[in-house]
Amino acid sequence: MIKTFEVAPLDVQKDIDYIYDIVINKDGKRAINYTKERMQEPVIGVSIRYNEQGNPVSTARMLSRSCYHNSVRVFDRYALIEGSTGLIPSDYDGLFKKSSSEMLDQQTNFCLDKGFKCIFISMELRVEKTLKRVIKGHNKYSKHLWHFDGPHYVTYEKSQGGLQYIGYTGNKFERK
Repeated sequence: MIKTFEVAPLDVQKDIDYIYDIVINKDGKRAINYTKERMQEPVIGVSIRYNEQGNPVSTARMLSRSCYHNSVRVFDRYALIEGSTGLIPSDYDGLFKKSSSEMLDQQTNFCLDKGFKCIFISMELRVEKTLKRVIKGHNKYSKHLWHFDGPHYVTYEKSQGGLQYIGYTGNKFERK
């Protein structure tokens, strides 16, 4: 079950915090990105997915920055804890998990309803092939057609770390 909120209710926020705490405690190379200090930007919404037993297993934010022109970044700070036990989700097809695709579609529809014309996901330059695979996999399930583009600056400052490839649906990505 996937739920999307403009503002997560307190019980859902606790589930989201639980997911991020697991990611942080695993102490992977990107764990610091999930600390409260690194997640201060205002978001326009958040999604959470629960497994069949009702346990929270993944979450992602939707982020709109003032430097974007009518665009919104979805799947921001995506966190999946389902695979951390060594179990490969049954809906993984080698390209993209169907459940992740469903979350991405739910976020896309949420943002389109809010009036955004470009909905995008982004990844660092060194994982170009990964993003292409995600887009290909998502297009198998989605009613929206996603495209690969970039690189583009997706951060406020045009720094090397802010230059990323994007996958988008709707209008092409533009900065203000």
